[in-house]
Amino acid sequence: MRDLARGAGFASLIAPVRPTWKDRYPLIPIERYVRFPEDGDYVVPGALVPVSFADGHGVYVEPNVWMRHAAAQ
Repeated sequence: MRDLARGAGFASLIAPVRPTWKDRYPLIPIERYVRFPEDGDYVVPGALVPVSFADGHGVYVEPNVWMRHAAAQ
């Protein structure tokens, strides 16, 4: 589709997309579904800690374990 739009002289292409898992939440309006609805912490599958949202911005700081090794002698 992008190639067809470019070939027709259009500078961009606008296409609808289907949000992942929206079918699991049919009662939630799409405007609320596409962003985190409220400030707070959200558990995200695969993340080591929750993602914290405030004022429309999310912060994720992944914890790490640092190890010190003795230099080879």
